[in-house]
Amino acid sequence: IDHIRIADIVTCTNEKLYAEIKKINKNVYILPNALPYDEDQCKNDVTNSDKIRFIWAGSATHEKDIAILKRPMQRIAADPYIKSKAHFQICGYEPENSIKTPIWHRMIDNFLCGFKVPGNVREGLPVDLYINFYKDADAVLVPLVDSLFNSMKSNLKVLEAAVKNLPVIASNVEPYASCPHIIKVDKQSDWFEAVKKLCKDAIYRKEIGQINGD
Repeated sequence: IDHIRIADIVTCTNEKLYAEIKKINKNVYILPNALPYDEDQCKNDVTNSDKIRFIWAGSATHEKDIAILKRPMQRIAADPYIKSKAHFQICGYEPENSIKTPIWHRMIDNFLCGFKVPGNVREGLPVDLYINFYKDADAVLVPLVDSLFNSMKSNLKVLEAAVKNLPVIASNVEPYASCPHIIKVDKQSDWFEAVKKLCKDAIYRKEIGQINGD
């Protein structure tokens, strides 16, 4: 807050955060998050796979968000149909960071239920390459704890998925509650149902992804 107060200019990504910052510093401007669609890593160049690939991509700051998926992923892992059709990846792992590695191990266990196969855990990429994670995906999972801090984030994860025309399953909390073209989760069982529907219905999966991309 002290840094915001003394700054000559403050920028933020959305109106909700703008309203809070303006109480502290009136010289605030909105610069919405955006991506250079159809350029470099943001080209729609998804690879093919015989599995339906669900990914989560992020940093170790999302431990509590990933914890939301622990019980749904246990149920998903126990379902023979989903297990035969789907492949799950957690992207962003930092093996060389001794402080964050234990956090990552907890996140990996919650996401993969302790069951790891080659390709399930992918190491982080630099900022000019990280959207390449989405090349090897068919759908994106975006769990998010409902909090004031999180509500002031931008909808960047949805924008990232849109680069590759991927469907998104996300917690029905801000900033994702305001996104019109994603699959929203209100309760724990919704994660399982949404994943299974995307596994079973290729047309639905493609349509939801295309709408998000558009």
